[in-house]
Parts: sequence; C-alpha cells; structure tokens
Amino acid sequence: MLTPDVDLPGALVSVDARLRLAKRLTAEFKSGNPIIVRGHGEELLASLDMMSRSTMEGFLEWTTGPLLILLTAGRASTLVSCASIMPPEQAVALRVCRTFSCLQYFSDFTRRLLPNELEGDARIVELPSSAASAIKLARNGHLIPTFALASVTNARMLSARERLLTIDISEMLAACIDFEQTVTLCGAAHVPIDGCKDARMFAFRSDFDGTEYLAVQIGDIDAATAPLVRLHSSCLTGDLLSSLRCDCGEQLRSSVSRIIDEGCGILLYLPQEGRGIGLTNKIRAYHLQDEGADTVDANHLLGWEDDPRSYGAAASMLKTLGANRIRLLSNNPAKCQNLQSLAITVVEMVPHAVTPTSFNAHYLATKRERCGHILPT
Repeated sequence: MLTPDVDLPGALVSVDARLRLAKRLTAEFKSGNPIIVRGHGEELLASLDMMSRSTMEGFLEWTTGPLLILLTAGRASTLVSCASIMPPEQAVALRVCRTFSCLQYFSDFTRRLLPNELEGDARIVELPSSAASAIKLARNGHLIPTFALASVTNARMLSARERLLTIDISEMLAACIDFEQTVTLCGAAHVPIDGCKDARMFAFRSDFDGTEYLAVQIGDIDAATAPLVRLHSSCLTGDLLSSLRCDCGEQLRSSVSRIIDEGCGILLYLPQEGRGIGLTNKIRAYHLQDEGADTVDANHLLGWEDDPRSYGAAASMLKTLGANRIRLLSNNPAKCQNLQSLAITVVEMVPHAVTPTSFNAHYLATKRERCGHILPT
C-alpha cells in the first residue's frame, strides 16, 4: 500500500508527502489503471478518459452494485437539469445503468451529454468522499475529470488486485492539495533570434513533475527597473501552424518584436496549451465550438473551469531572473492579479494590440465579455 510520511488524513499530512502522493495517483490514472480505494469497504475508481475497452469490461467484472459516474456540474449540465444551476467546476456523482454502453457513453468526449442518448436514467446522488480528489488529480494530468466508481467484488478481483494500486481513503483525501508550481533553473545559453543576436534562453523544470519551461531574455535585467514581460501560454496550433482560430501566434511574434524594440525584457514560454487544459482537450473543445459552444462553455462541457491557469511557475522564473518588478504585456487583468499575489510587482499593464479576423472574432469577443480581457469592441 502507498503510504505518506505520516499516516494522517488531509491537512495533517506533510505537504511534500501529499505532493508525492498526488503525482503517483495522477500517473496511475494517466496510464489507464484503476485504483482500489479502501474505506468502509473497497471501491474501484477509474479515469474514463484513459479507460480502454478491456479495462471497461474488467471494471464491470470486478465490481458490483451501483455504478457511479463522477464528473463536474458543467459536464453534467446538459444531462441533468439541476446541475445547470451549480458552479460548473463543482463535482457531482451520477448513478447510472451498470452497463458497458454507459461506460462508453461517458467516455465519449466529442459530444454533449443528452438524456435521450443515454441508456436508462441518470440521477444525482450523494457525492463520495473520493470525488473531489479524483477531479483535481485528473485536472493535474490534463485528463477530462470524469471517473467510474463501484464497489469491489473480492472473489473476482483476485487476478487483478496484485497489479492495481490500493490506497486508504485518507490518502486519497490527502492527495487533494492546492499548490503553486515552482521551477528550478537547469540551463542557459546565448541563442540568437531574428532581430536580436544576443538573446539568452533559460531552461527551467517543474519541481513537481519535471515539465519544461523556457524564458527568453533580451538585454540585461536591472533590478532597479521594470522590464517589459510577456507571459505566453504555449499554443502549438497558433504559434507553430498559424491557426486562425486564436490570436496566439500573432501575440507571440508581436511580443518578441516589442521586447526587442524596448531593448530589454523577458518572454516566458509556459506549457499551458489551451488555457491550461492541454492539447488533446483543446482540440476536443474546438469540436464543441464547431457545434455552437463558445470557448468558455466548451471548457465547461468538458469539465474544466473558464481558465484553469495559475502562474506560480512564471513567478518563480521571474524571481530567478531578478525581475521582481515588471511591466506586464497583457490584456488579461486576472494574470496581473495572480502575479501580484505571488509577490511580483506589476507597475504597469501594457495593452497588447490584437487584430480580429473573421475566424477569431467570436473567440476574442468571448474573452472580452466572459473572461474580462481588455479588448476593443
């Protein structure tokens, strides 16, 4: 059994032990393995985002009694009417028919959940104590926060038990931890770029999971000044392929040009694809947008918040580079507020010019009207 440093629930377990536990459980879910959660009895918990056909069959064979689907109110809102009045990020539990087709239905993330397409009924039931932790762990791993949960049948689990992780419910609760990402500088080099022959690049790694971050520095950073800084969330489709659905590629290139013109500044390239939901989920969200959802509603329908990003890693990078006071190149007040809360002084928020196109005009309008971005009407 996986055990933290101290065998105590929740906030009484050391932070380092809880982070290690969260990392291990996230890895199990991303590998497609169910886990056994031991409380009053034993329950099998599996991520539907990574569940193969054979695992679905095994799940039904190894469990008994009611089948629960753990998901968010935003994702359940089109299936159960009362979920539509809940905060979209709130965890809910649905009791559904115990069938293979039900598991398949909830693992199809290319469509809205509609009552007339579901076998049998779905009704909201009391939320299991493991639900909030499961939802948070899924988000940590860029998985859709949707899980199957059912009681274990001991006689049928013998063959699978030895290869599945078993944890106590107290450990599951301990893994539900909020933390700000920190990073460590791992390398630096001069890398000439178009328009600046003396640019320097700094490579960082996450202290939590080894995710890589990049800082591009133009000129020398003086602690007494406030350099122009751009926090750019990675966007493979926009940055590399010049997608017209967003303004990311344009923002990236114009940010570099403005920093070069200033003669001093930093661009942080952050691995936050799709406003932090990951590349796969961004493409899923695009599909829902093709069917009429806007960028915020598409996130909700997949189980995500409007914008799940945080900037602990960015603040850690800026402090390492000696940029504790900055001018932030952004149209997003929430980004400014988040950095301020992490002891980065933003002396000015510098507007970022964006040119709407027929392809991204609705996206930009949604960012202005629903996400609070300061953009022209």
